Order: sequence, then C-alpha cells, then structure tokens
Amino acid sequence: MSVNRLYNASSLIEKWKVESTTFPSVPAVSTGSVTSDVVDSAIYARSDPRFLAAIEPGIRPLVLAVIEHLDCITYSSCEGHRTADGHVQVGQHVDIFAADLNAQENLAQRLDRACAGVRGTPTASLRIVRGAVSLEDKCAFSISIEIGAAPGAGWEAFEADAMRIQRQLIDALFAG
Repeated sequence: MSVNRLYNASSLIEKWKVESTTFPSVPAVSTGSVTSDVVDSAIYARSDPRFLAAIEPGIRPLVLAVIEHLDCITYSSCEGHRTADGHVQVGQHVDIFAADLNAQENLAQRLDRACAGVRGTPTASLRIVRGAVSLEDKCAFSISIEIGAAPGAGWEAFEADAMRIQRQLIDALFAG
C-alpha cells in the first residue's frame, strides 16, 4: 500500500466544502508537455479561483467528473508527459480521498463499479491503486486512478487512447 502525505490537510478539507462562486478561464488544449516543462505543483481547494487553471487540460475532464460524482477531494493529478522523442514517459493519474471520511468504503465501491466496464486499448490501460494519505493526525483511504501506457507507446496514440478510457469512465460515473 502506498502512503502519500498531505500537509495542512484540515485547511484543504475545510476550504473544499465551500462552493465556488467564480469560474476562472482555463486553457482549452493540452500542452503535451515534455518532462522538462514540469513546474512546481500546488494544491488548491475547488473554491479557489486558480483551481481549474491548475488542472492540466488533458486530465481535467476526469478530475471534474470524479469530484462531481464521487464526492471526493482530489489532491494530485497529471495529464502525462512525453519524452523528447515522442514516447510516453509517464501516464495519467488522479489521486483522491473521500470528502466525508466516514464514507470512504462507499467511494471505493462506486469507483469499482464504474471501472468494471472500462476497456483498455493497445496503448493504454486503467488501473486503480488503493493506498493511504496521511492527514496530519489521522490516515485516510486514498485511491489513485491511473491510466498507464503500454511499453514503447507513442505519445499521440496514448493520448488518444487515454481520452477514450477517460470518456468510458466518465460515462460510467454518470450512469451510476
């Protein structure tokens, strides 16, 4: 089991529950960034005006769907990165934990049901990794939704297949 540490979690959880009244503008397309383009990350509550803009466009639809349909808090996500020669260096992920820590098992069951019908492709596959996140004075169950690349996968094929997998999972979340 993996364990992530989330510092100042109580502040994030409290701010997460506040509904946003502002909608920041967001870039429309993925940057398709290579690893050298990666910058420092930050965690924003969904009410923060910077929240949407901080989510990479290639993973944003899945992040927003899991927040809406699973009542969870996202604390890490990545649209994936390509190597300079056009292959996949790292796939996509969204890391979550239950917004209501008393409903953690329900979150896992709902996600398992949604994932049951998602089919992999020649270049990408869905994987759910259970772990824990350290929240200052307690530990919470966490889930990493990962869309990984097949060995040697080219970036363009992976990116298209990863979007297909995201769409399948989002459709399943809406149906459930």
